Amino acid sequence: APSDIDPTTLGMVNATYFNKRILAEYDLESPYQMVYDNRWTLDNYLAMIRQVSRDVNGDGIMDENDEFGIGTFSGDSMGDFIMLAFGSGMRVTAPNEDGSLSWAMDGEKLQSIIDRAGEVLKDSSVSIDLASYYRRIGEDERIQDSSLFEQGHELFFVSLLRHMQQGFREMEDDFGIVPIPKYDSAQESYHHRANVLSALFAVPSTAADTEKVGAVYSYLSWLSNQTVLPAYYEVTLKQKRTRDEDSAYMLDLIHNTVSYDFGDQWTNMRFYIAQAYDAGSYERIVGSTLKKMTKTLNKLLEKLKNIE
Repeated sequence: APSDIDPTTLGMVNATYFNKRILAEYDLESPYQMVYDNRWTLDNYLAMIRQVSRDVNGDGIMDENDEFGIGTFSGDSMGDFIMLAFGSGMRVTAPNEDGSLSWAMDGEKLQSIIDRAGEVLKDSSVSIDLASYYRRIGEDERIQDSSLFEQGHELFFVSLLRHMQQGFREMEDDFGIVPIPKYDSAQESYHHRANVLSALFAVPSTAADTEKVGAVYSYLSWLSNQTVLPAYYEVTLKQKRTRDEDSAYMLDLIHNTVSYDFGDQWTNMRFYIAQAYDAGSYERIVGSTLKKMTKTLNKLLEKLKNIE
C-alpha cells in the first residue's frame, strides 16, 4: 500500500519544468497564466514547443549545443508521451460494479495523443531525443537526466519533482513548474501518474498479528505525514527549491491530483503503450494484445483474491 510513510510517493511524480529565459526570448505566454486561465492543454503545450528551435553555434546541425522546445525520453515507459497520456485522464484499468477490474483505455483518445504528440516530439528540429544523445556520446542512457535543461538548452523538460532537490540547485536560468497539461480545457482536473518505482509498504502473509501490524503502519504513516512530509514538501521543495510564488500553488495542484492505477502498477501494459507511441499505432500494438492481457489481468486478480 502507498502512504505518506515515504516521501518518494510525492518526489517521484513527474511535472513540467520550463526555462523562463527562453520563454522571454521567444516572447511566449507564461504557462502559469495558462494554468490559471484553464488553457494549459496538450495543443497549447505542443504549440509552444514548436516555436523554439535555434542553431546556437551556427554549424547547421541541431544537437546538444543548440536550443530546443523540449528535451525528451518520449518513447520510454517512464517518458514524456506516457505522462501526456496519463495527464489526459487515461486509465489503464478501472473498477467494475462487482469490484473486479477491466482494461479502461480509450483507444481513440490514445491514438489522438500518439498522433498529435508524435508530430512534435519526434521532430528533431524542436525536440532533442535525450536517450539517443547519451547513446551517441557513449554513456549509458540516463532516464530523467536533466543536465541539458539545467544548461539552458530546452524550453520544457518533464521530470520528477525531486529533480528540484537534486539537480536544479546550481541552474543559472530561472525555471518554473506547472502540471502535466490537460487533454483539453473541458477536462475537469489535472492528472498525475504515481511513479511505478515509488516506495510501497508491504506486509508479508506470514505476519502473526495483522491487526497490530496495521495499527503500527497507520501510526507511522500519520507520524510521517506530520513530520517528514511537511519538511520535505513545505520546506525543501516549496521554500528552498522553487524560485517564485506561483510554484507553490502549482506544487499543491500536482500533489492533489496524483493517483495510483492498478493496471499501471501491477502489469506491463505501460510498455505496450510506449511501443504504440513508437510505432504510431494504438491498434497494432495495444489493441492486438488486449485479449492476452485480459487473461493475465484476470489471473492476477484471482491470485490476489485468494490471498488469506
